[in-house]
Amino acid sequence: MLGVSELARGALEVDAGEFRRLVSRAVELLSSRSGGRSWRLRGRLVELSAVGEAVVVGDVHGKLEDLVHVLRDSRFLDKVKEGEDVYLVFLGDYGDRGVQGPEVYYVVLRLLLEFPDRVFLLRGNHEGPSDLMPYPHDLPFHLRMKFGE
Repeated sequence: MLGVSELARGALEVDAGEFRRLVSRAVELLSSRSGGRSWRLRGRLVELSAVGEAVVVGDVHGKLEDLVHVLRDSRFLDKVKEGEDVYLVFLGDYGDRGVQGPEVYYVVLRLLLEFPDRVFLLRGNHEGPSDLMPYPHDLPFHLRMKFGE
């Protein structure tokens, strides 16, 4: 079972090839999802079961320490392990502003792939279309700093 410390360590140590594979697997999963054990997709709307707990996480903005704090305080991973009905709903704005955007994406995508029926990713204004670029938009810079060109 995945642990918060293991996730954070993996985020700090991931190389470019592993990160690319992680992103590819997440894109494949997201493009093929239609519903699960306790949720369903209606168009672009995700409907969760009214049973259980939803941990809602907004605007991490590249701050890995904040995300780790939320995961520890919510006990999300422990609750999943204990078989509780718990969901992790990210409201977007994963990168930009903070210096650990790539690391935040790593943790979020690992959680999505590990728990596809419990983790949901929404798009914030910092994941907008290319013709509506947010400010600041420094995630590309942080990706280059971590992984090179």
